[in-house]
Formats: sequence, C-alpha cells, structure tokens
Amino acid sequence: MRLLGRAVQRLTPYGDGVHELLFRTCRFFDTRFEGCKLVGSRFERSTFALLEVAGGDWSFTTLHTADLRKADFDGVRLREADLTAARLEGARLARCDLAGALLTGADLRGSDLSSLDPLRVEARGARIDLEQAAVLATALGYEVG
Repeated sequence: MRLLGRAVQRLTPYGDGVHELLFRTCRFFDTRFEGCKLVGSRFERSTFALLEVAGGDWSFTTLHTADLRKADFDGVRLREADLTAARLEGARLARCDLAGALLTGADLRGSDLSSLDPLRVEARGARIDLEQAAVLATALGYEVG
C-alpha cells in the first residue's frame, strides 16, 4: 500500500496490521498511531508535527533523516528501525525497544533514552546531552558522580 502526498491524522489497523507501507511526502500533523503494526514501512520526505505513537510494532521501519522533534513514542517496538540522521532532539522515546536500531548521526538531545541498551544499537556520531551520557554510562555499568 502506498500513501503519496496525503495528510494523515489517524491510522487504524485491522487484523494483523499493515506491513511495508510507503508514506511519501505525507503530512503528519497532530497524528496519533495507537497499537499500529507498521513493520518494514518507509516514511520518505514526509513531515511530522505533534506525532504521537503509543504501542505497536515499527520494527525495520525507515525514518531516515525524518524530523521527529517533538514526537512522542511510548512503548513502541523499533527493533532495527533506521533512524539514521533523524532529528530526535526533544523527542520522547519512552519504554521503546530500540535493539539493533540505526541511530548513526541522529540528534537525540533531550530524548528519553532510559530504555536504550547502548550495546544493541548503532549510534556512531549520534548527539546526546550530558544527562543522557550519564544515563548511558549507568546502563553500561559505570557509577556516575
């Protein structure tokens, strides 16, 4: 299924959900995805303002270079998701499974990284703030302070 150049506010999956959707040049303004299974979907040249994702499985989803500032992801499975060069500063990534996610070059400053396992993601060149550095150091077993 392809959604090209559309404004999207709500997606309600039925049955087993949707897989490998292509969202190209779509506008997500004040959009909520609740419990959506979007495994392998791609978001290309789309815009996100006030995006809220509650639960669901977004594994293998491509959000490469997406501007996700102010996005709220809570309890979302993002295993091996491609967030390379995504703008995530100020985003909330609470209770998300980011195992194997590609965060290379992503700007994570201000994001909640408390559920991130630094040994199971690729994050070379990702930007974090000092508070996040302490969270990640603690996750690696270091005593901070």
